[in-house]
Amino acid sequence: MEKMIAACGADCSACDSLPQCGGCSKAEGKVFYRGGAVCPIYDCASKKNRQDCSECSIKDCSTYMGQKDPRMTDEQFENWVDVKIANLKKKSV
Repeated sequence: MEKMIAACGADCSACDSLPQCGGCSKAEGKVFYRGGAVCPIYDCASKKNRQDCSECSIKDCSTYMGQKDPRMTDEQFENWVDVKIANLKKKSV
């Protein structure tokens, strides 16, 4: 299966909930776990007429960096962000 990378760089194709959700792009940012609200990262990319965050400086983005799961340590969050950035870089190649 081809990877399905979301606006934030998440690999939707690796998510167990893909059949329920359809992925960020298909759901237009209204992924199931947000209770019908549009993901702020997806919303930001859409307002900039971009498919994803690959053209932005993610680590300087308050919208992106504001999405830290409070259950994560700072180190876990930084690793999470690095994985998403790597996914976006692979996507654009």
